[in-house]
Amino acid sequence: IKNPKKLDKNQIFEEQKKREFINKLSELLNEQELIMEETFNEAANRGKFKQSSEGSGGRTSKERQENLRNTLGNIMRDIGESENEIPQELGRADRAMRQATRELEGGRPDQASNAQGRATEMLRRGMDRMRYNNNLAENSSTQQEENIENQYKKNFSDSNNNLEYQGTSSGGSIEIPKSVKIQKAQKIAK
Repeated sequence: IKNPKKLDKNQIFEEQKKREFINKLSELLNEQELIMEETFNEAANRGKFKQSSEGSGGRTSKERQENLRNTLGNIMRDIGESENEIPQELGRADRAMRQATRELEGGRPDQASNAQGRATEMLRRGMDRMRYNNNLAENSSTQQEENIENQYKKNFSDSNNNLEYQGTSSGGSIEIPKSVKIQKAQKIAK
C-alpha cells in the first residue's frame, strides 16, 4: 500500500514550478507598482510644468508598461504549458495593463494610474489563487498541518496582546486566518 503522506517527484516538481511562477509574478507586481507611482506623479505634476523632450528620461512609462504586459503574457504562457490552471485574475491584469498603455499613449496619466491600480490588485489576487489552489500537496503532510496550527495559535495570541489596534477606529486590522480554514476543508474533502 502506497504511503499517502509521501509526495511523489511530480508533485514536488509542480510545487517548485508554481513557486517560480509566484516569484516571477511578485517581481512583476513590484515593477507595476513602481510604474504606477511614476504615472501618478506624472499626473500630479501635469499642470505645474511642461514636460521636457520625450526621450530625455530613457524609456517612457508607456514603453515600460507595454514591456511589463509582454512579460505577464510570457508568464501566463509558461503557466499554461506547465499544465497548471491560469488564474482568471492574470487575464484581467493583462487587460488592465493594456488599457494603462492606451491611456499613457493618449496622454491621460490619471486614468492610466487607475488601470495600473486594477492591474496590481489582479496580480495580487492571481498570486493568492495560485498559492491556495496548489496547497493540496503540502496539506498531505501532518507536520505541515501542525506548523500551520502552531502559527495560527501564535498569531492569535500575538494579536490579543495588542487589543488597542485590533480593528478599532484608530486604524487597526484583524487578520482572519483563512488559510487554516481552507486547509482543514481540503483535509476533510480528501
